Amino acid sequence: MFKSPIKINVVTAMFLSTFIAMAFELFRTRSFQSTLCGLKHMFDGMGRSFTVVISLIVSGEVFANGLVIRIIPQADVLQGRNWGK
Repeated sequence: MFKSPIKINVVTAMFLSTFIAMAFELFRTRSFQSTLCGLKHMFDGMGRSFTVVISLIVSGEVFANGLVIRIIPQADVLQGRNWGK
């Protein structure tokens, strides 16, 4: 579509899309206060989503560390004893 690819980082793309969305919302509502209220709701939703994602990442890391520290060494010990023979 374009002759050369457009290269921007994620932060720039987020700011650009936020400002474009604000411009369209300002055009739609014709109220700067309403536009900022909508922006606040957007950031609140992003914060809630970020909280959930970070919680899942931390929970997964704790689970993985628990496996490495507790379960895997015990399994290695049990394999070395030849219990089934």
